[in-house]
Amino acid sequence: MRFVRLSLVLGLAILVTSCGLFVPRAKMMILTMKDSGQTINLELRQRFELALDAKYTWVLQAYDRTVLKQVVDITSVPGYQGVFEGIGTGETNFETFGFALCKDDPIPCSKPDLKFSIKVQVQ
Repeated sequence: MRFVRLSLVLGLAILVTSCGLFVPRAKMMILTMKDSGQTINLELRQRFELALDAKYTWVLQAYDRTVLKQVVDITSVPGYQGVFEGIGTGETNFETFGFALCKDDPIPCSKPDLKFSIKVQVQ
């Protein structure tokens, strides 16, 4: 019985890995505010994780969804804004605006709004 369970778990792990459903975080590109203004080159099915300031609410702007998609069936690290995957060849501008959470405090802060912008090229 143990052998059957082990075989089933191992088989499932191989299936998930070979289908590209699992991407180890060590291999995933992590983008931060330091990457803003850059051109990011991805291969098809390559992913990146957006790790911007967690003290801001981030509002994602429109981008070409034939080139890039947000991966919704993956749990992002707390404080990160999501995982995105190159799904079609081409390029798209990718922008998000950050609004300081403390601006909603009883005594609002004066932190500036932020903009994160990159060009994503998928080959």
